Amino acid sequence: MPAITRQIAAVLTATAAIALFPADAAAERRHNASAHDQPPFSNYKEIPGVTGDEIAAVEALRVKYKDSVLIHGISESTEAFRG
Repeated sequence: MPAITRQIAAVLTATAAIALFPADAAAERRHNASAHDQPPFSNYKEIPGVTGDEIAAVEALRVKYKDSVLIHGISESTEAFRG
């Protein structure tokens, strides 16, 4: 293999390694952050301060609208993203 081809291959390899390192580091940060960002409650009944009346009201709404679908969405904005 000619010397110029080896030099080009070395430059391309180094460029690829440098270009991929930030992406790998960012993925590691996201992985570590997501392990600690679990919601503290998995059910509304577990939230401190939720009364029996409020739970009964939610259950009544579930029965009343059991055949309905709730679609919740937000506009794309900076509030929609964490990090």
